Amino acid sequence: MSLFWNQCILIIIWLLNRVADLRTIKQLSADGHHQECIQACQEAFQVEPEQAIVYKYAGKSFLALGQIEQAQKLLIKSHQLDKSDPETTKDIGNSYLQLQDIANARKWYQASLVINKDYAPAINNIANLDSQSGNHNSALELFKQAIAADPNLFPALLGAASSAIAINQPDKAIAFAINALEISPNTLKAHELLGIAYQNTGQQEKAIEHYKKEISRNSAASASMVNLGVILLQRKEAAESIKLLKQASVIAPNEQISLLLAQAYQNQQQWSDAISEYEKLNLGAAHNKLIPYNYGLCLIEAGVSDKAIAAFETALKLDKDFVEAWGNIGVIHKREGRLKEALEATQTALLLEPNNAVAHMNLGSIYKELGNLEEALEATLKTLELKSDNADAYITLGNIYKEIGKHDEALEATLKSLSIKPDNADAYINLGNIYKEIGKHDEALEATLKSLELKADNEKAYINLGAIYKDLGDTRRALEHTLKSLELKPDNALAINNLNKFSREAIVGQENAAILTQAYAILLNNKNIFHDKLSKIFVYRFLPGCQAALGSDPIISANNTKLKELLTDHQFIKSLTLLIAPHPYIEFFLTRIRKELLMHASKRNTIPDHLKPFSNALATQCFLNEYAYAQSSEEENYVNKLILRARHKKEEFDQYLSVIACYVPIHELEFQREWLNSYLTLNEESNLLIKIQFEEPLQEEELKNSLRSFSTISDAVSVEVKAMYEKNPYPRYRFAQFTCKEIAKNISTYIKEESSKQKLIFAKELTTSNSNPKVLIAGCGTGQQIIHASRYKNAKIIAIDLSSKSLAYAMRKTEEYGIQNVDFRIMDILDISKLGKKFDIIECKGVLHHMSEPQQGLLALINNLKPGGYVKLGLYSELARQPVVQARNQIKRLNIKSTPEGIRDFRHQVLQGNIEGLFEIAQWARDFYSLSECRDMCFHVQEHRFTTESLQALLNNHGLIFCGFILPGSILKAYKEQFPDDSDITSLKNWGKFEKQRPTTFSETYQFWAYKPS
Repeated sequence: MSLFWNQCILIIIWLLNRVADLRTIKQLSADGHHQECIQACQEAFQVEPEQAIVYKYAGKSFLALGQIEQAQKLLIKSHQLDKSDPETTKDIGNSYLQLQDIANARKWYQASLVINKDYAPAINNIANLDSQSGNHNSALELFKQAIAADPNLFPALLGAASSAIAINQPDKAIAFAINALEISPNTLKAHELLGIAYQNTGQQEKAIEHYKKEISRNSAASASMVNLGVILLQRKEAAESIKLLKQASVIAPNEQISLLLAQAYQNQQQWSDAISEYEKLNLGAAHNKLIPYNYGLCLIEAGVSDKAIAAFETALKLDKDFVEAWGNIGVIHKREGRLKEALEATQTALLLEPNNAVAHMNLGSIYKELGNLEEALEATLKTLELKSDNADAYITLGNIYKEIGKHDEALEATLKSLSIKPDNADAYINLGNIYKEIGKHDEALEATLKSLELKADNEKAYINLGAIYKDLGDTRRALEHTLKSLELKPDNALAINNLNKFSREAIVGQENAAILTQAYAILLNNKNIFHDKLSKIFVYRFLPGCQAALGSDPIISANNTKLKELLTDHQFIKSLTLLIAPHPYIEFFLTRIRKELLMHASKRNTIPDHLKPFSNALATQCFLNEYAYAQSSEEENYVNKLILRARHKKEEFDQYLSVIACYVPIHELEFQREWLNSYLTLNEESNLLIKIQFEEPLQEEELKNSLRSFSTISDAVSVEVKAMYEKNPYPRYRFAQFTCKEIAKNISTYIKEESSKQKLIFAKELTTSNSNPKVLIAGCGTGQQIIHASRYKNAKIIAIDLSSKSLAYAMRKTEEYGIQNVDFRIMDILDISKLGKKFDIIECKGVLHHMSEPQQGLLALINNLKPGGYVKLGLYSELARQPVVQARNQIKRLNIKSTPEGIRDFRHQVLQGNIEGLFEIAQWARDFYSLSECRDMCFHVQEHRFTTESLQALLNNHGLIFCGFILPGSILKAYKEQFPDDSDITSLKNWGKFEKQRPTTFSETYQFWAYKPS
């Protein structure tokens, strides 16, 4: 073959190889294998460096890999080598677009059209630029040109559909999107655009169908998820909406999705989730006042008051006249007890919109809380004038009428509320309360049960049900329903108070044993009650075990199973640290085991670990009863020796301190103070022992030194009484009846509750919540009355007593409870005029009967009581006090001294039955089991007793109106059955007859409120 033909064949082979190489490069680019494509291009450059097409595909691959500058260089080189390729100029435009250089991108797209005016991809890209800049009309026309140039260019069809939607041409959008799907059935975005178009034309079912198809094809279709979520939210399908919106938020989190999720959660009342989504938004930059407003509504529901107010204030920055925001700020302040601020915010809302029914209703509620019932009534009636079908306003109206004492009107308003809204559980609760107050207990029961039928988990209804059953005399059911309310809301202070009251008044026996055990367990763990009032339950529960354990001699032995049961019973151990055990046989048990522990220690035997919590608790019990238990001379000898050993040897101090503390309080011992640090780590009971026997007495001594006397105590009897209480502050206790500020009420509420007299008259200071009634507690002792007075809303209290030691104890306890509205004074009642104040309320319980002239003491009180004020008195009953009179006579006959040793000996003789006729006093008198209380009961230097006749004369002489005795409901019920004509239950003549038949009725005192007329 000639050379020529050989060369021709080589050229053909080269051309074929070159075409094959170019096909490989194109295929690699088309398949997305960009690294391999670049490698192939580099190989092609080695064969022929100046190939436009190779530069083009190398540039495309670099562009796809995001290496924009390299891509631009290669593409521009390709264009320089071949200026006839519109695709290259289009790709150069794409590179500028990725650099956000829109102007150069558009220039290069237009350069493609200079080369080929019908080049569809370039027209499509220019249309996209117009669409992104909001010029949708121009964009749509360009998309149409691209489609005309290339009818199968589905991106142009999708772009046209999108622009048609933007200029509100949904029919055209639907046509373009359907056309795109016909060309490429699996193309993404088409179903989403169809969904939007159908949604915009109100064809929700079709929209839902296409959004679901888009989501099934594209798991990242967040816009479809959001739009479908919106439709479902509008259709009240919030749960499904939330699922989609949460999915979208994972794919493409943004504020729109967070806002939609927040609204969805809000609709579902999932407040914490809604709050979480709202907090993802930049609320400070919000332009729509409803966004921070709705956030605030969720915070209200979640009980986050401060943040809610801040949210509403943010809304007010956007619109200072936003009535609803002002109204809700008022609602929050009211809920938090800030009634002044609540009133200001609500009045602002009404200035902006005088006929706002909701604001008038809130105003009525605020005035009601303030005790301004006339203004509350006016505001609530205005609400109903503006909106006569407002069921809630009728409920409020009913409550106001009830407080005014207009029960018929209260009943009518509440029934009207139920006629408007028959399924309102709260209205039925109020209806039950009204019926209960007017004595229609069957109707009260029916209404309250109906409220539970409508709302089964309503703790308020269970509280009320308990109170109704108590009035009906069914204590077991009263306790059951009160316990049920605490299951639903364990920290409900009102339910705890009722549980405490019902438990104290319950007849302890087999029928109530289980329910009282349950109540006792709850009450033991509450620090806001006086646990000594539960002593009869303690005795019922633990007396059998103590008696059985007493049968073993010695008690502390491996075979004493009953002792083991007691020692492992947490409630028994805890009870010893909270209340004084008032029963002879429990005292026998405790004194015997105390002595055995002492004997154990005297032999240098280690106290077993299982006895240590008990020995610490027993030491606390002995301190609480002020070492009332008798001690033999043998015990005293062993204790003194044990103290000497413990004083010099830390091991013995650690081992036997609790045993010593059963006989002598720790604060009176001499020892190295740093030894307490290691002792504190032993167990809970040991920590408590040190706190009670060491830390608290030292604190009281400091407080005592800070007190100064405001009068000279010169009355002879007062001087003797003061000396007595300086030796024995009376009474000693761990916890007392405390009411937190949230449920404190106006004083008038409690006077009405504790008085049987109807239609009482009250000064404004006693009924309004924004007043500060002045209260005097005359003879406050160690402060129990002061802590009980925490129930009085906004009261300003002055507490006086003769004893600085008692006052120091009271000051420590009030500090412990965080009570800050009390001024303490060392003062005799006879000198209270020196205070220079008149009081709205005076409490003087257990004091006047210890004065030389009770009438003078009462006169001093009444002279400093405002006209229209009330005094609460507690005076000894002659009849109920007869067993004590007998004891006092025996003490005088036997010449028993009023010393700790004398009182202990007296108690021991009584318990042993050595003083004829007095063992009965140990059976019923709880005061017998504490040294100071026994002294106050049987050894007091001065005592007067009253009859109902002398009580009537005392009240008449001082111009006081008797308001009825404070007694358990069962006694009042028995009185009413005997004297049905005495509707106020205030006839002291009748009470005299009643007491003669039931001499123990007033075994504590005659306790009552009396009114000083204006």
